Amino acid sequence: MGLADTHIFGRLKAATQPDHASLENKLALTNAPSVAHVTRVLQTFYGFYAVWEPTLEPWMKQLFGALASSRAKCVHLVADLRFSGIDPARLPLCPFVPQYDSLASALGGLYVMEGATLGGQVIARHFSSQFFSGYGPETGPMWREFQSTVRNNILSDQDVEAAVVSACQTFGAFHRWVEECGF
Repeated sequence: MGLADTHIFGRLKAATQPDHASLENKLALTNAPSVAHVTRVLQTFYGFYAVWEPTLEPWMKQLFGALASSRAKCVHLVADLRFSGIDPARLPLCPFVPQYDSLASALGGLYVMEGATLGGQVIARHFSSQFFSGYGPETGPMWREFQSTVRNNILSDQDVEAAVVSACQTFGAFHRWVEECGF
């Protein structure tokens, strides 16, 4: 059994909170944004996720087996962009995403990915549309499964530190990309 949730998730949340708050403010998705703004955000997300998600894919397969593909985000971003009349192949891609060299560091990156999916549910309520719907009604259960995965794989204070550093690097890279995209 892993370390206590309050230790793992408390550290992750506290360490990433400044970037998380800054990104929420910059992206302004809960302030009744226009369709053009949402489309621009989707393009920015795609530019990051299209490069970032493949770096996590081997770890997702190790942790979730055949269910790893159900956690993929790019497929949904591509669908949303095409629905909006945008060809994802024409979008710029982020040239700097974190690389994950251990299970603990990958779990830090996945914390950001899965947390964004959970947060997407809050954003989706503002749109009454298909955007940011995450895993739909499975978002809560999949978040709890992810938490269990973290608990079962983060076994030491060193693992916690590696996950925290990785989560901060992931948020930092995404924050930098958002700024480079003009937000």
